[in-house]
Amino acid sequence: MNGSQIEKVTSFKYLGVILDPLLSFGMQVNYAVGKAKRAAVKVSTLIDGRQGIPVNIGLDLYKTLVRPHMEYAFPVWANISDSEVEQLEKVQIQSLRRIVGAKAH
Repeated sequence: MNGSQIEKVTSFKYLGVILDPLLSFGMQVNYAVGKAKRAAVKVSTLIDGRQGIPVNIGLDLYKTLVRPHMEYAFPVWANISDSEVEQLEKVQIQSLRRIVGAKAH
């Protein structure tokens, strides 16, 4: 194009959403899950059992720091498969269990 070569890519990040040629959004789910997990670990380190911050503050931090990573531009990439929805739900459940202090069962 105008004497310069255009690079061919398999995915492209546009406005924080990863697009691929098939618009499958699997990479977007993995990206959102990774960012949400990193944020959840930061919040859970503040909890520190019952020695750290109170649960209600932990929940507020979850709502402001973790959940937005999973919900950002969701209407755009909402046509994901059931297994990818389960990935997002798993992160949500694990994060809330750590914050509330609930056991796995």
